[in-house]
Amino acid sequence: MTLCARPTRAPVALLGIAAAIGLAFSAPASASTRGYNGPAGSGAHAGVEFGAHFRNGRARNVYRFEFHNIPAACQGFGTTAATDELGVTMKVNRHRRFSRTRTLNGGRLTVKVAGRFAKDYSKAAGTLRVHGTVPGCPNADTGVVNWHAPRVS
Repeated sequence: MTLCARPTRAPVALLGIAAAIGLAFSAPASASTRGYNGPAGSGAHAGVEFGAHFRNGRARNVYRFEFHNIPAACQGFGTTAATDELGVTMKVNRHRRFSRTRTLNGGRLTVKVAGRFAKDYSKAAGTLRVHGTVPGCPNADTGVVNWHAPRVS
C-alpha cells in the first residue's frame, strides 16, 4: 500500500494572500501628501501652512490650512493679529486652483482663502482675508493679504 500525499491548496492560498498584500502596498504608493509653508502679508512671523493630498502626480485637495499672526486693523482699537485653522478640505480643480469661504468662532469670524499651485507643484500662492471677532478685538479686518508657500516636504 502506497501512501500518496494529497495535493493541498495551501500554495494557491499563499499566492492569493501575497497578491492581496502587493495590491495593498502599491495603491498608496501612487498617493502622497506634501506640506507647504510660507509668509503672508507684511507682519512679523505672519504666514500660512497647509498640506496637499496628491494622486497620480496631481494635487487633489488641500487640508489643514492654517494662518498665523496675520496683521489686522481693529476698528477703534488700533491693530491686532489673526491666527486660526480653516478646518475644512478644499478640492483642487484641473487648473490647480482651490478656494473656500468659511465662518469660524460661531459665525463671528469669516475667512476667505484662494490659491493656486505652480505647474510643477513646487509652490503655491494666493490671497487670504479674515474679518470679524478675534481675541482682543470685536471688529478686525485684515483686508486682502497675499501669501506664497513653497513646498517644505
